[in-house]
Amino acid sequence: MEGPRWNLDEEAKIWTRNGPIKIILKRLDNYQNINQEFANQVCTPDCCGSLADVFGITKDPTSCYMIVMRFYENGNLYSYLDESMGILCWRDIIDMLWTISAGLNFIHEQNLVHGHLHGENILIENEMDSIDTKISDTGLHGPVD
Repeated sequence: MEGPRWNLDEEAKIWTRNGPIKIILKRLDNYQNINQEFANQVCTPDCCGSLADVFGITKDPTSCYMIVMRFYENGNLYSYLDESMGILCWRDIIDMLWTISAGLNFIHEQNLVHGHLHGENILIENEMDSIDTKISDTGLHGPVD
């Protein structure tokens, strides 16, 4: 409810919270045993800023695992295109493609592949002066081989 601890107060040497952030829980119905390697993949710090913000993993009352991630107001690429009636300026299209490419490059640098990239796995946040595009379901990809 208070947001993740993302800000380091260097004088006090403590991490402070970044205020309330809307989240969504993505339920993983077919995952019974999640190991540390899987958790590390899901919660990998994103140096390029192209992957959806994931805060951790939790369990629901039925013991199903869920990924705790940021809620993106504009939904996925399909719903965003429906909302905007498919009208985007070239700059927004280029920015979106650049961000998606950077995210895929980051995943590939980890010797992984996404394996299931489509419009529902591209999340959109329409900021005042830009469109923020993120790749989701990044913990559900697999090794390159």
